[in-house]
Amino acid sequence: MKLPQWMLKHMQQPKSESQQTEKIRLSGEDYAAQNPYYAAIARGYHLAQLALFGLLAAFVILSMLIRSEDITYENFFYLFKDIHAAVDSEDITFQSLVYNADETQNFATYRGGLAVAGESGLTVFSATGRQTLIQTLNMTAPQLLTSARCILVYELNGNDFALYNSFVRITAGSTEAPISCAAISDAGWFAIATQDASFASVAVYDKHSDLKAEHFIKGYITGLSLNSEGDLLAILTTDATNGIYQSKISLYHPGTDTPVFQTILEDFFPLACDFADNGTLYLTATDRMLIMDRKGNTLVDHFTDTPIHRVFLSDNGYALLDKDGILSLYHKDGPLIGQRATAYDVRSVLIGQNRVYMMTEYSLLEYNVADGQGTQTDFDFPLQKLLWYSENELLLCSRSTARFIQKGNE
Repeated sequence: MKLPQWMLKHMQQPKSESQQTEKIRLSGEDYAAQNPYYAAIARGYHLAQLALFGLLAAFVILSMLIRSEDITYENFFYLFKDIHAAVDSEDITFQSLVYNADETQNFATYRGGLAVAGESGLTVFSATGRQTLIQTLNMTAPQLLTSARCILVYELNGNDFALYNSFVRITAGSTEAPISCAAISDAGWFAIATQDASFASVAVYDKHSDLKAEHFIKGYITGLSLNSEGDLLAILTTDATNGIYQSKISLYHPGTDTPVFQTILEDFFPLACDFADNGTLYLTATDRMLIMDRKGNTLVDHFTDTPIHRVFLSDNGYALLDKDGILSLYHKDGPLIGQRATAYDVRSVLIGQNRVYMMTEYSLLEYNVADGQGTQTDFDFPLQKLLWYSENELLLCSRSTARFIQKGNE
């Protein structure tokens, strides 16, 4: 449609000066001239922002150069899987974990989940309760150790060992002599001890599973442990000369051949050695408990009247079960908490801040340290292991199922 001429003429008329608007733009200098105080603050924040960006870039570049050997496709693959699992862990609704039935299972918590090893194989659960790994093991007596990084499985008195993460086997190896014990650290270092009639040795591997040192031992290795940081290796040995046993504890920096500390232990027939989370070293003999710091200084040294049957280490202390079925509970620094007559078949003991949890073959006992009052729950199936799971839960493991148990108030 064609518009009338008078309308077209009106539309083409320019606006008057009063109707025209002019866009005014102020520069930073104009603002600074009006308020120099806030302008100075703004410039400071701007310079700080540039400096932080520069530091971030330098940090990223330096980190990539230092850790270039760890920047691999496999590590990125596992990183994204772990992130996915961490997100899923915010909505955990499962009450138990189910695995293949086995009478000789070994259990350990691993990265918020559970690892189970037995003749039927290795099963790993994530923090969400999802099975992330089911692996067949050609082992008749598999032993299980876990750290913050990986899982070590080895055959006691056999020749095979393997390292796993949540999803795959990382490496595997074999030894010439039978494996007697092993140790692993949160830093990824691990050690394998072998023993035969003629000699004993300890092979030390770094986080990349490369052999870094090998210690040849005269006598028998009765204990082996790595601290969580992975910078101390403890080897407990004993040797008989003319019918007299002589025991020795040696501390090494992993990967080195010269001990940083070594001492003869008099009147000490060793059973085991273990590093606690706080870095102290527990040495157990048939009738004695010895606690040392990382420099080899003795912190606690006490004898027992009755031979020790089993030792249970926990974050807040340790427990000694003697041959008469008396369970003695000790604070992590050595003082006696209390004693309790128990069944001889105690299989697990966990010591909390104010409560102690004991598991026998068919029952779980929880009692308060202060007043000795407690409760006992009986089960109609055999129990195998009791583990700390979280601040509020315990994990009670049987031959085919692990159940979550609510802890009492600490």
